[in-house]
Amino acid sequence: MSLFKVYNNLLNNFYETLVSQGLSSEEAQIIVADVASKSISEFDSMNITQLENVLLNCRSCYGKNLVTEHGPVPGYGNRSNVDILFVGLMPGEVEEVDGKPFRGPNAEVFRDACKKNNIGTSSCPVYMINLVNCMPVEKSAPKMEQIYNCEGYWFRAVDVLQPNIIVPLGTKALGSMVGYNAKLEDYEEQPFVFGGKMVVPMKHPSAIHRILDTPTRNQAKLDYYKAFAGLAEMNQKINELKRKSTNVTDGTKEQLPLE
Repeated sequence: MSLFKVYNNLLNNFYETLVSQGLSSEEAQIIVADVASKSISEFDSMNITQLENVLLNCRSCYGKNLVTEHGPVPGYGNRSNVDILFVGLMPGEVEEVDGKPFRGPNAEVFRDACKKNNIGTSSCPVYMINLVNCMPVEKSAPKMEQIYNCEGYWFRAVDVLQPNIIVPLGTKALGSMVGYNAKLEDYEEQPFVFGGKMVVPMKHPSAIHRILDTPTRNQAKLDYYKAFAGLAEMNQKINELKRKSTNVTDGTKEQLPLE
């Protein structure tokens, strides 16, 4: 087990103790998140731009017939005051060219769901990253060696950005948190706390694009939009509790577009 997961297990135990003492889930999460943020700041001064640069220079999978060797695609989004961290699976051809995640056609419903719910705006800033950062050879699913080489980058992004909510999109992104034998249907849209952060697993948007029957696909899109509305509502509630706990208002938030 990685040190990251050991550390987060300790935070989870702290969270469960607070809840057992009568705190609400949201109140306990804020306390644990504050502890995590302070402990990280004491030992690690790396910012998100430095992390992106480290990732861009990574060549751990090269020469092993794992990736296209075009170059890593780093995360993208707000670099401070992040509310939601989205974790996808891997870049595709469009992402390789653009150098940013969630740009291709399979992410269209994801972008639409964000826009319809003001996610990715100044009121709900986001950061997007993939579980693996280079496109696997022959557009195949990433092998476990590549996943193990890469997953530390998004773990570190959590440490640096301290988002309110983590949204793993799809089975593999969820598996990096709870174990790679996990099934998405056992966790989908069921919030849980991991390392002091609220986690809301959701389908990867490509699953909706793969639905061939048009009425079924359209209904799946509506359900996706509704799930994102719930995500926005949860984030708003967390921010309100944060303001009450600190008795301060939000400062100006940097905003980068989703596309």
